[in-house]
Amino acid sequence: MELGKDRVFTISELNERIRSLIKTEFPQYIWVCGEIFRIQDKGHVYIDIVQKQPQTNQVLAQATAIIFNNIKFRIEKKLKEADAEFKLKEGIEVKFLCEVDYYTKGSRLSLRIFDIDPVYTLGRIAQLRQKIIEDLAAKGLIEKNRLLEIPPLPLKIGLITSFDSAAYHDFLNELHASDIGFEVFLFNSTMQGKKVEGEVVRAINYFNQSKKADIIILTRGGGSTADLSWFDNKNIALAIANSTLPVISALGHQINLTVADLVAHTHLKTPTKAAQFVIDMVTQFFHEVDLAAEGIFSRAEDYFNREKNILENQTIRLGSFVHLFFSRQKENLSKASSNISSSAEAIINFSLKHIEEVGRILKLQVKNIFHSLKVRLAHSQEKIKMLSPKNILKRGYSITIDKNGRTLKDIAYLEEGESIRTLLYQGEIYSKVTKKDAKGGLR
Repeated sequence: MELGKDRVFTISELNERIRSLIKTEFPQYIWVCGEIFRIQDKGHVYIDIVQKQPQTNQVLAQATAIIFNNIKFRIEKKLKEADAEFKLKEGIEVKFLCEVDYYTKGSRLSLRIFDIDPVYTLGRIAQLRQKIIEDLAAKGLIEKNRLLEIPPLPLKIGLITSFDSAAYHDFLNELHASDIGFEVFLFNSTMQGKKVEGEVVRAINYFNQSKKADIIILTRGGGSTADLSWFDNKNIALAIANSTLPVISALGHQINLTVADLVAHTHLKTPTKAAQFVIDMVTQFFHEVDLAAEGIFSRAEDYFNREKNILENQTIRLGSFVHLFFSRQKENLSKASSNISSSAEAIINFSLKHIEEVGRILKLQVKNIFHSLKVRLAHSQEKIKMLSPKNILKRGYSITIDKNGRTLKDIAYLEEGESIRTLLYQGEIYSKVTKKDAKGGLR
């Protein structure tokens, strides 16, 4: 081919030829599917759509699309009819009806969007969710976190949510209204978008490693099926299932359950319900403590009444014995008086002296018996008083409880830096171990 005879195209001519070829190849609308990589709403909606490699998540191809303002409202209406909260956002897979166009001035292929198939997006979300559930069930992870026991007094809460969100305030306001001394450790996490997976997994791992919390609560406000699909995530589900702490989920949806809900120890509808759940647990614990205290006081009162009855019965028996003794002595004296007339005065005097001596002895014995019973009664009352937990605390003693709710008797069960709780006669003290001394304590 001779160079002088080759046709030379200008850029405009080349681009027009390309545009013409594209229009010839795609004369009508076509359906295009892919994942929304980036979206900007500037009146017109500009969208970058990508195709990813399923195993590596690597981007294989990318195209630019646009929804003009006059089409946007029709598409939004269609989305709302499918799911009231469904909105276009990054990370979801979509199916658009497009016109393929080539922008000659910028040498750029673009897709003009005219319609959307919302059923495709919702179906893809459901398919992915079901596959994750089947994989978790095959590994026995659905019930794993549910087998953990929630501490009876879950006062330390690891909260995973977005700081200053409605869910954050709803949860804390409910706790504050209870007047219970909860300690909340917040891990500020994104609750929507691509960052959800990494931040929620880090939050769960953090609370498991730090040992600060008794339970973990994962919560957010409501949203559409597409919003909640961020929690239909395998890595989040694995973190919850393998957590050594019970995880309570409250993702704010009235109908659908996410995969995170399914593997959580307990799933609730709203942040407020999650707060009420832990409040009810603590209230129940306090109620059981009150019942135990009432049982102790009741048994102490029964013991005191039994001892009192024993003392009263012994007093009655002693009175009968004294009366019987004097009656017999009187009878003997009468017989002696009638039988011995000549020495009546001497016998009477002797008998009177004998009676007085016996009376003195009896009086002393009675006094000793009453003194012994009084000492025994006082000892019983003192024992009852010493058995009362409140009186023990009132004398300045205290009860120290470790992070697991066990009463501390030996420093060997404590580590420096560990949090402890001390119960006083009035109030509680929360403290942290700064030093241990094995030489201290009572000897």
